Amino acid sequence: MRFLRGRGLRIVGRNVRLGGVEIDLLARDGAVTVLVEVKARRRGGPVGPAPEDHVDARKAHRLRRAAAAVRARAVRIDVVAVELEDGGPPRITHYPSAVE
Repeated sequence: MRFLRGRGLRIVGRNVRLGGVEIDLLARDGAVTVLVEVKARRRGGPVGPAPEDHVDARKAHRLRRAAAAVRARAVRIDVVAVELEDGGPPRITHYPSAVE
């Protein structure tokens, strides 16, 4: 959350249910309501899809359904990918407007 705050987002909720879908973080970016999906994985293990690749078509559909339940003029869906490594700092990548 500190990472997103550093990018100017204001966190207003965690594990929020919208339209029957649980959203990891609900934030505000100025006048825009932001639904944030957080995906994490450990580095150094078997090579597999990157965390952000776990937002497949089914998950994107659910996120769009949640966004439709938000009563705001401007809504966007972001993905935050976190890669964890034993003994090292996490690598965090923010994908604004990752789901259209």
